Amino acid sequence: MTSYHTLLIRALARRTAEYQQEYERRVKAKRGNPTKRIVALEEKRIVLVLLSHALVEALANLYLSRRLDPKRFARVDHKGVITKWNSVFNSFLPSYRLPPDLAADLESLNQRRIGIAHMKPRLTENGKLVHSGNPPMLSLAEHERTIRWTNLPLKLVENLGLFDKDVGGDLSFSTQFDFMLAKPIAKGTKSREGRESH
Repeated sequence: MTSYHTLLIRALARRTAEYQQEYERRVKAKRGNPTKRIVALEEKRIVLVLLSHALVEALANLYLSRRLDPKRFARVDHKGVITKWNSVFNSFLPSYRLPPDLAADLESLNQRRIGIAHMKPRLTENGKLVHSGNPPMLSLAEHERTIRWTNLPLKLVENLGLFDKDVGGDLSFSTQFDFMLAKPIAKGTKSREGRESH
């Protein structure tokens, strides 16, 4: 694990705690205008989506760079994150499988990231739809899914470890992600800082 992977993990941990606190403060307590509650939560959710997706892809690339020679790595580097976690690992781990629940979370995380990073506006002119757009829907109902997304990097690595026993040493999460392994972050929970390796 590189020091930058550790930075991504720490950033995700901190932003997840902030998101959870915002959820507890505004949503569970039903404080404030409902629209403002949704917008405040979505601001924090955007950061979690981008950080979770970045870490999921960074971990796939780290693992592939440790397992493949430079020529083979170059052939798969351009493939999307879903393809990497779903099928590229099978080229050297024939028994590797991604469980349906993790595949679904990976797909929904990727779709939400695309919706954020490649957002197109919905445009109307004189009451006529000009462009349908693709803006992400704002919803308070996505809380559980958001927490699953923040836990996805760990869950993917845990699953990979079932098929490759060396994953523990290569993608050492034990001290950096223990807060996610135990339970979803609750208000006031602090993560234990992990060791950096270079």
